[in-house]
Amino acid sequence: MKRINVHVVTHTHWDREWYAPFEIFKGRLFNLIDGLIENLDKHPHFKHFMLDGQTVVLEDYLKENSQNREKLVKLIKDHRVIVGPWYVLPDEFLVTGEAFIRNFLIGQDVLKSLGVPGMQVGYLPDMFGHSAYMPSILKGLGLKAAVIWRGVGDACRDTEFVWKSPNGDEILTVNLIHAYFNGAHFGRSVSEMKEVFPGEIKSLSDHKTTNNVLIMNGVDHEFPLYELPKEFSLWSEEFKVNLIHSTVEDYVDAVTHEKPSLKEVCGELKDPKYEPVLKDVTSTRIYLKLLNFDAEQLFTRYVEPLSAYLWLNGRKVNINEINEGWKLILKSQPHDSICGCGVDAVHRDVESRLRNSIELGSSLVAKYMREISNGISTDPDIGIPILVFNPYEHQRNSIVTTEIAVPLDKVYEVVDEKGKNCESFMESAKDGKEKAKTFDKMKIIKDYLEVLNNPSGFRGINAINYHLRLWTFQKFILPKLPFVFQSVSGMNAINNFLEFLANPPVFQSSSGMDGKDYLRFLSSLSAFQSDSTVLKAFFHTTKTLTFQAELPPLGFKVFYLKERKSTKNVEKATENPDFENDFYAFHLNDDGSFDLRDKGNDVIY
Repeated sequence: MKRINVHVVTHTHWDREWYAPFEIFKGRLFNLIDGLIENLDKHPHFKHFMLDGQTVVLEDYLKENSQNREKLVKLIKDHRVIVGPWYVLPDEFLVTGEAFIRNFLIGQDVLKSLGVPGMQVGYLPDMFGHSAYMPSILKGLGLKAAVIWRGVGDACRDTEFVWKSPNGDEILTVNLIHAYFNGAHFGRSVSEMKEVFPGEIKSLSDHKTTNNVLIMNGVDHEFPLYELPKEFSLWSEEFKVNLIHSTVEDYVDAVTHEKPSLKEVCGELKDPKYEPVLKDVTSTRIYLKLLNFDAEQLFTRYVEPLSAYLWLNGRKVNINEINEGWKLILKSQPHDSICGCGVDAVHRDVESRLRNSIELGSSLVAKYMREISNGISTDPDIGIPILVFNPYEHQRNSIVTTEIAVPLDKVYEVVDEKGKNCESFMESAKDGKEKAKTFDKMKIIKDYLEVLNNPSGFRGINAINYHLRLWTFQKFILPKLPFVFQSVSGMNAINNFLEFLANPPVFQSSSGMDGKDYLRFLSSLSAFQSDSTVLKAFFHTTKTLTFQAELPPLGFKVFYLKERKSTKNVEKATENPDFENDFYAFHLNDDGSFDLRDKGNDVIY
């Protein structure tokens, strides 16, 4: 009788963050890789160790252990340490297919930067179920097979099957019916592991499709038993099998070589019959899901298309900036991160990374739009030009909202390049609640002199600090302050100014959860990036402009903001209202339209 080939893959499953934050797990990761570097050459029988299909662990390690770069690279080139193809192991349902592809591409970039090969198998061992179109993605990326656990259920209980997407794309799939840890040591000794293998081999033999079975010798954050493979020769004779210290890719090649007839399984895999798929994680810490969606849309719909436009028109684009934003997003997409099933400290870090990616992406969009606008001819005689980009592949009739710096005492309208009026309205920033008042400079100076003559309540260091701050404020800042600051004096003037500095208009776009709210402030952000002084960004007043726009597919269109010379008598809404209360005044016009005055914000719609 032909002996079964038992492929034993020694590995670790590495959650960067989960029941502890990243910085805690990082110390254990360093010990793991230090141990591989120290021990692999001492144990020739120990042929391979798989680093969980991720390359982010290489970055995490080498960032602070660059002195070991050559040693680690050599182990990877010698096929002793197996890495890739992914950057991280993400959840499959809470991220987009585009993010999954960027995950692969950035993982390949890491491998290329180190000059090392990566695994050509789509290793997906611990996702909470699997997306219906994952075979299409894996096939499109040129991978030879998938390795999965969770969610297959009774669709197939064989160790391999052909997994098909609804569109017909298919891929060979290794079904880890006993999970990715069916041969983990869990702290057991080498001699104790001898008792584990026979039962697992017998159980898998009932489900095998070829003369090969797969034992995954590892589990979450587990270090290897370096002496274990040394026993395989002796155990092979005792168990009457061929124990091979192998790799996942070698196992796939062995299965493929036998050309088995495999069952077909189509579509989504999310059956919890044999293992939990944790469906409830889709609604935990929903704010993280929203932030992640905003970040993905910002980069795929705005950052990347705009950068491609610049590159196609001969402009230089720093791809490292884009990749850095994607890395912040991708590091937030492993299941224990984006699913919201870790400790609170983990999700504070996830939120911070996603917000940082949105801030970086917004900065890039502002820069790209500024560079693109410099190459587009406009007619300043018409009005203030406004460049609008449509990120979608079809024509849109869209509502555009932006913050724009204009005098507060004028009335404006929006027209397109042909002079056609676009429905629009404008209100002051911060919901129209700011009221402009004159800044009384002389009163502040008078109050300051009074404080100098009678510094009641200010002693020692506090008095010096107060005087220094107030002198600096008056000498350098006060002459440049805009008229929107209220008349205040003494320390209140300084505190008012410092409070404004803490939340200037250019930085009021970080929520990321308000319908692309961060894109409203691109004009201010562009000014902050490019003007010779930051004062223009800090000290200007803005209005919120909203208008209706017909936009070309995946393209640009210029509109103009111009002062309205003649307007209809909107004062009717207050002089002759058809309905009025303490908050609103309503007037129905003869043409069927109506005017509505918001008394609290002094805005007419």
